[in-house]
Amino acid sequence: DEFMSWGVKGTISLIHPDDVKKLEDHFDKLTADETTIEEHITSIIEYRFKHKKLGYRWMSDSRTVIRDETNNPIAIIGSVRDITERKQAEEELQRSEERYRNFVVHSSEGIYRIDLVPPVPVDLDHEDFAAQVEKQAVVGEVNEALAKMYGLEPTDMEGRPVTDFAPDYGVRAANLL
Repeated sequence: DEFMSWGVKGTISLIHPDDVKKLEDHFDKLTADETTIEEHITSIIEYRFKHKKLGYRWMSDSRTVIRDETNNPIAIIGSVRDITERKQAEEELQRSEERYRNFVVHSSEGIYRIDLVPPVPVDLDHEDFAAQVEKQAVVGEVNEALAKMYGLEPTDMEGRPVTDFAPDYGVRAANLL
């Protein structure tokens, strides 16, 4: 009841200041005369909304505009979900990926990723596994430090067979299993 008594201005005052314009533009586009009666457009927008006790929370707002026979908007049907935990997890993942990327880029040690295209079954016997890895292993990614060890740029190594740089890679990989 308290929320409903605030009206549009009161509700807008609870939207994070950085999100107000985006939300207003979204609403204007949603209610524009560009759609026909048959086109009940559903749209989703994410924004921050101030909770009475918890501060700003991320919301996912899904809305559909219902129009009358003259194409005028007559109702909006929608739902709002609190997606704060999902947004926090996405932000933490992004920070973690950035830390990893910085570690790889700034490391003085050679770091690489090998791709097996197509994947190699791990239940092969030792010799078959080694042979398959030798045929299918390609350099997926290397950092500057490793490329410099070979006198190359990372792009000169990526996508090439691993055996171009480590002829016995299949046997070494098989020995790890």
